Amino acid sequence: MNFKKVLSLCFLSVVLLAIFSIVLNFLYSDKLNAKKINFIGMGFKSLAKSFILCNDLGKLKSKYIVKLKSMNQEKFKMRYLKIYNVLKELPLEVREKNGINADMTKEQVIAKLGKLNKRELYDIVDEVPNELIYRLFERFGNKYNLSSSKYGLDERISRLWDKIVKNNRD
Repeated sequence: MNFKKVLSLCFLSVVLLAIFSIVLNFLYSDKLNAKKINFIGMGFKSLAKSFILCNDLGKLKSKYIVKLKSMNQEKFKMRYLKIYNVLKELPLEVREKNGINADMTKEQVIAKLGKLNKRELYDIVDEVPNELIYRLFERFGNKYNLSSSKYGLDERISRLWDKIVKNNRD
């Protein structure tokens, strides 16, 4: 895929996110409803797919494989347990299909990461239920002090996504 096409797709993603944010402002109320859950889920799925599209997957995988290889077993177990506490909320069939379990070794994670391609990542993103994305959005929004009384929904999404991307650059 050439650079111009990637840039166009990234721009389109940003425009769609802006439209999505405007629609969310109209839909967002204190009352939890299916539309809000679906829009937040679809919004984060779009952001995740744009992130996958616009980044060099080979470089990202190499970066994390190097980090994993340099980690001692104790640090790996501690970090994996923290990540697994989120992953275990995925539906059982998604975890089984992708070989995600509580007892994964560092070597298994490195092997799985090394084999991933963009198509598989897009499929994994699609398999995450919108309800789970919404729960995580609320949980991490509270963790990072992004309360609905302080920020509008579009600002909360933007700030939380910025934190996600920043944490993946470190």
